Amino acid sequence: MTVFISIAFICIVGIYFTVFPLPLQILTVGSLFFLLGIRAVKVKEGHAAARSFLMGAGLTVLSIGGYWILTQLEGITAEEWHYYRIGFLLLAAALWCLCGNMIRSAWIQWIGVMHGAVVYALMIMKTLPEMNSLLLQWLWIPESFLLVWLAWMVHKQKRGLSGALLLSALSCIIAPELMQFFRSDIDSSWLVQVESILLAKLLTLFLIAFYFRKQWVKWIRDNETV
Repeated sequence: MTVFISIAFICIVGIYFTVFPLPLQILTVGSLFFLLGIRAVKVKEGHAAARSFLMGAGLTVLSIGGYWILTQLEGITAEEWHYYRIGFLLLAAALWCLCGNMIRSAWIQWIGVMHGAVVYALMIMKTLPEMNSLLLQWLWIPESFLLVWLAWMVHKQKRGLSGALLLSALSCIIAPELMQFFRSDIDSSWLVQVESILLAKLLTLFLIAFYFRKQWVKWIRDNETV
């Protein structure tokens, strides 16, 4: 009966959520987030996958539902919308990182850090509307090395956070190419160059991972529960 009622509730919310009044939408998103979050915290320590799934589901509802609610705001300018979106993403990033640290999940903390990376990308696009490949590499690659250094510094004290920072560093390395893929004015000739740079980066990462395979395989074995 509990499973049936839960499925029915989720279906009703999923179908009629967009026609709910704005206060009811906020209440629905907040309720689902807290219910799933509380359920995730109550799961036993030995069931890390279940805890991560429940907490991730609650945070996903919060991120998607919150962003949808943000788009329903009326009477705001494009400049105000930009800052509202940045503020919401920063709040979501803090919640993802906090909840991921609470249940010691590297994946959830990684998604939180990537929320922050999206904020950084939005600020770049706002400040520099005309982006070139060399400038984007300069804006992202040093940050990825900084994240690798931070991951190494905390890998003994905060294993989950260390894994999240390392995954974020790998994501930031290919961020310049991803930003250019989303450009609407990119031509086919330039797209080939971007794809070539992305392929070269992936090949370089593969070679580095192969060279240091003994170190990172041992790290994974020592942190199987992260």
